[in-house]
Amino acid sequence: SAQSIRKQLQLDDRLSTVLICPNVPFDAVFYSGGRQIFSGMWEWLVESCRELSRRSDCQVVVRCHPAEPYYDTKETARALLNEFLPNLPEHIHIVAPTDRISTYSIMEVSDLGVIFASTTGLEMALRGIPVVCGNPSQHSNRKGFTIDPDTREEYFGAIDTFLAALEATLRLPATTTASCRPATAP
Repeated sequence: SAQSIRKQLQLDDRLSTVLICPNVPFDAVFYSGGRQIFSGMWEWLVESCRELSRRSDCQVVVRCHPAEPYYDTKETARALLNEFLPNLPEHIHIVAPTDRISTYSIMEVSDLGVIFASTTGLEMALRGIPVVCGNPSQHSNRKGFTIDPDTREEYFGAIDTFLAALEATLRLPATTTASCRPATAP
């Protein structure tokens, strides 16, 4: 259940949840051509976490790619974050690739997705979760179901806009937010 996922990840029900899904290291090199906002996935991950670490209106779950252990590499999301952001605040949670919680379960409690070039962006969009892409050359860009900025300012601005809207929604009385939810089929 969503509540058990929140408990397992130690998430606060009163805060919006941002899910960051990095690629596996070898996969990210395929997205290094074309227009770039960041020099690559590693810079995107560090800068996204750095920016979100300054916020107090959200919590962040970085779901390391579950396939990381299958490749003999020292380049992992956790190693990179430990090197460049060794003192992450408590509201940033790292889920290791070997942790027994599925990315899809985390999506159930996520309010915003942030990706570089991961197919999880497509999967979150299909679940109705807004997704901000950090790579203009990403496979799902310009299709209308993700937010596809062209600059860093637009990228971080899109994240700011969504988090501000989510925070405003969280402050509405329960009867108001319930009436804003889409109707479900019988």
